[in-house]
Amino acid sequence: MKAAEVVLPWEDVSPLYFSQWLEKFSKAQGATKELMFMSILPAVSSLLGLSKLQMTSTYSENLGLFTLGICPPSGGKNQCFSFGCKQPVSFVEIKSGTCLLLDKFTDVGLRQHLQQNSGVGLLMNEEMEDTLRHIHSERECGTLCRLFDGDSLYINTGSSNSRQEIERSSLSIGGFMQVRQFFSEIYPKMVATLTRKETQPFAAELGQTNLFNLSELYKAIYDDHKHGDIVYTLNNEALELYDQFDEQICQKLNNQWQNGQFLHMTTAASEGGKERRLVLRLAVTLFVVYSYIRRQLFQSYGPVPRVIPKPYMKYAINLMAYFQQQRKEIDKIMFDEEVESHDSLTDKIISFPGPVCTVSNLRACASSKLRAEWTPAVVKGTMADLDRSGIGESVTLERTIAFVKNPPDLITESALTQNTSLSKEQYEECFLCQDMNLSTNKREGLIAKARLSREIQAYLSQNKEN
Repeated sequence: MKAAEVVLPWEDVSPLYFSQWLEKFSKAQGATKELMFMSILPAVSSLLGLSKLQMTSTYSENLGLFTLGICPPSGGKNQCFSFGCKQPVSFVEIKSGTCLLLDKFTDVGLRQHLQQNSGVGLLMNEEMEDTLRHIHSERECGTLCRLFDGDSLYINTGSSNSRQEIERSSLSIGGFMQVRQFFSEIYPKMVATLTRKETQPFAAELGQTNLFNLSELYKAIYDDHKHGDIVYTLNNEALELYDQFDEQICQKLNNQWQNGQFLHMTTAASEGGKERRLVLRLAVTLFVVYSYIRRQLFQSYGPVPRVIPKPYMKYAINLMAYFQQQRKEIDKIMFDEEVESHDSLTDKIISFPGPVCTVSNLRACASSKLRAEWTPAVVKGTMADLDRSGIGESVTLERTIAFVKNPPDLITESALTQNTSLSKEQYEECFLCQDMNLSTNKREGLIAKARLSREIQAYLSQNKEN
């Protein structure tokens, strides 16, 4: 099974009025509702601010969501980010005199942002590759883990009595990115760019509804939650359904510990603890999204309840099951040794994301079994053999050894046929991707070592996505 074949079951994760409206709203912008949904969820979770879900007298759950949407080129990520997040969130910021949205961060900068904005932030953009690449230190990863929990943070300028505390925090993360392994191996293009003519019927239908854009809706959500004193709870039926889900997760985790399975598991399979918490956050976010949109669509204004009924917990559990199934399929490609062993080392080098494949990064992405077979000497030797292929050349920069690929317009079909199973279209797709573990300076330095460095840079510049 491929990840694209795991269909989001809309009837199980949302009421009908929402999915029908989202179809019109998304298609009117030239995007799919699945990707637009992945823009709305983290944006709305950030508007909930320091609100919380109270589970017991001693335990409450923070509501910030961490999401990432994988999207093929021209799949609509710019439209989804713009209309599902940036435009309406910017409207809230202007009207409320606050700052929520960040596109990049450093550890110090993020702490300063949270200090200046009541502990609330939204880290999101349409190209998350660069943002994620900057999360390169244990300190930054540790900060994000603490913010996922809504913990307090400190800022210390170095002078005496200068420590400032951020007592409560709520960070949401969202956005989109392209990763070659996702859309060329397990995530084939499931969306196509819509023409202006194709979007018009949906835009006309959207114009007949009471919700044309999300700006005022987002402001209403923000205004209702900006003081951070909103506490949501589950009604008895919703709590009972969550307890059933919780017991299944606990039983799975206990069995894994007792059998020692956790020693050999992928990250996704061992994160049952996060599932239990994310389901709660999804339940609140979905409840808020659906309730406020229903109120706007049907003009049924009035206070939104703070007690979440059973259907919304069911939506959250079903949505979590969809996300987990997607991730299992992704893990089969990223971690399954049997799948990976079918690919030759030559194919791996040529299909590696981006114009540059370093020895160290290729081995880091391989399974433990293949890593043992693909020693640095073996990889170097294979790269050297490819020098005569007409596909690229092996170069060295300081202590880094890499294979720099020739631009697709200078590659012949015969060169590909003789050396790899990739088609020319697949080769171009891989060439234009980015290796998130290779810094820009190192990549440019390695390309500069290649005989066709000018041609490579020119091709990348011409095909850079706006």
